[in-house]
Amino acid sequence: MTLSAQDRRRSLIVLGVFWFFTGVEYAVILPSAWQYLQNLGAEHKIWLSISISSFSFANFLFSPLYGRFADRYSTKTILIVSNFFELVGNLLYLIANDVYTNVESRFIAGMGAAAGSAIFAYVGRVSETPADLNRNMGAIMTARAIGLILGPAFNFLLVKIDWRVGQYKIDPYNSPGLLMTIIWLICQVIVVKYFKDIPKADVQELRVGSSSGDKAEADVEASATTDQQPQRVAGAHGGESSTDPAHSDNDEDPLIPTGEDDTPKCSEFLGLGVIALLLVQFLNMFNQTAYETFITPFTQNVFHWNQVANSIVYMITAFVAIAVYIIISKLQPKYGILDRTEILVGVVLQLFGFIIFWLLPAHNAGQLWKFALGSVVFVGGLPFVYIAPALQAKLTTMRTQGLGQGIRRSVMSAAQIIGPLWATLSGDDNGAYFWGGMVGLTALCVVIMVLAWKALYFPMMAKPKAPPSPPKGSGVLTEATHDREDREDRPLLASSRTSSVRSEDDAMLRPGSFREDPKGGIVRHHGSIN
Repeated sequence: MTLSAQDRRRSLIVLGVFWFFTGVEYAVILPSAWQYLQNLGAEHKIWLSISISSFSFANFLFSPLYGRFADRYSTKTILIVSNFFELVGNLLYLIANDVYTNVESRFIAGMGAAAGSAIFAYVGRVSETPADLNRNMGAIMTARAIGLILGPAFNFLLVKIDWRVGQYKIDPYNSPGLLMTIIWLICQVIVVKYFKDIPKADVQELRVGSSSGDKAEADVEASATTDQQPQRVAGAHGGESSTDPAHSDNDEDPLIPTGEDDTPKCSEFLGLGVIALLLVQFLNMFNQTAYETFITPFTQNVFHWNQVANSIVYMITAFVAIAVYIIISKLQPKYGILDRTEILVGVVLQLFGFIIFWLLPAHNAGQLWKFALGSVVFVGGLPFVYIAPALQAKLTTMRTQGLGQGIRRSVMSAAQIIGPLWATLSGDDNGAYFWGGMVGLTALCVVIMVLAWKALYFPMMAKPKAPPSPPKGSGVLTEATHDREDREDRPLLASSRTSSVRSEDDAMLRPGSFREDPKGGIVRHHGSIN
C-alpha cells in the first residue's frame, strides 16, 4: 500500500503545524526568559545562556537518535513521544521555583523539539522532484517563521495574567509554560488523528533497494576499469574477493545484492558538499542564536526596553524574514537560481549586517536607526539559507535522510549551545567585541562557500534535449551520434561517476537518488536494482 496524495498532503500539513508550534514556543518564551530567571534568583545573565543552551543540548543529543529511528521504523511514533516531552517540559517550566528547575524544563522540552530530524527526513522521502523538495522544505520552514511572528503576540495577552492556582502563582513570566502545555496537547491530538506514516513495505524497499544500489554501483565502476581480467576488490569487512565469474559466489561476494546491509555509508556524509553545508548551517545558526541572546540584555541596557518592546522586536524581525522568504520562493523558480547561489547571498547579507553593527554600534537611544538597519540586513539574510536542508537532502540518498537530517540537527544544536554562550561571554557595554567576532565568523562562512562551490552544484531543472533534425542523406549514423552526444551532455545526478558506463545510469541509480525523467525534469528514483 502506497501513501496516497491526500495522506501525503495532510501529513505534510501536520508537520507544518508541529514546526509552527516550535516557532511559537521559541517566540513566546525567549522575550521573557531573562526576567523570569531574575525572578527565580538569577543574578548573572550566564543563566540565560545556560537555559537556552540546555534546550539545544537536548536537540544535539537526541536528533541523530530520532533520525536513525525514522530511517528504520516510524515517524509517527517519534512525533507522539516528542509531543509528550514538550508537554512535560513546558509544564515543568510553569511550576519551576528555582533556576535549576528552569534549566531542566528547557532540556526536556528540547528532547521534544529534536523531532525536527525525523520531520525533515519524512519531507525528503515524500518529495518527488527537487522543486517539490524545495517547496515542501520551504513550507515547513515558513510555518516556523509564522510561529515566530505570531508567538510574541501572545505575550501581549500573557502580560496581563496574574493568577494563583493552589500554591502556584501564574504571572507574565511563567505563563508561557501554561500556554505551550495547552498548545502541545492540541498538537498531540492532531498528530494521532491525521498524520500517516510511509508504509513499512515502502521503507523496507528503500532500505534493501538502496543497499543493493550501492553495491551495484561499485560493481559497475569495477568492471569499467578492467579488460575482462579477474580483479580483487575490497570486501565488506576489509577482505578481498574476486570479480572473475569463475570464482564468484553469490553467498560470499559483497558485490552481489543481498538486501541485508542497510547500514548508511559514511561516504555520503564525508563529501565536500555535505561537510560544507553542515559548516555553513552551523555558522548560520550560531549567528542567529548569538544575536537573539545578545539583543535582549542589550536593548534593555541601551534602550530600556521591557518584555513587550522586545516581543515587538522579535515579531518585526520574524515578519522581515518571512517576507524575504516569500520573495525568494517566487524568484528562484522563475529565474532558475541555484541553491548554492541563494545560500551565498544570504551569508553575505548577514556579513554586511554585522559590519553595520560593528562599525556603527548603538551607544545610546539616539542610534536606534543604526541598530534597526543592521537588524534588517542581518535578518534579511537568514531566509536565504533556509534552502540548505533541501540541498543536503538532494546530495544524499533517501535511505539516509533520517540520519543525515539528524546529523544536521545536531550540528545546528551545537551552534545553538555555543552561540548563546558566546553572546554572554563576549558581550560588553556597546557590543564592539561581540559584533567584531560575528564579522570574523561570518567571513569564514563565505570562504567555506567559495572553497566548496563546485561540490554544492545541483541543477534546478534538467530540460530534455531535443535532437537536431538530421541533414539530408546523413543516414542512420546521426541517430547514434545524437544519442551519444545526449549522454555526454547529461548532468550526472546520482551514483554513476565513470563516463564509460553512463549509458547504464538509469539502471545504476540508487533508490532515493534524483534522476532525469525522459519526459523532462528531475524526479526521485524509487526502483530497485535487478
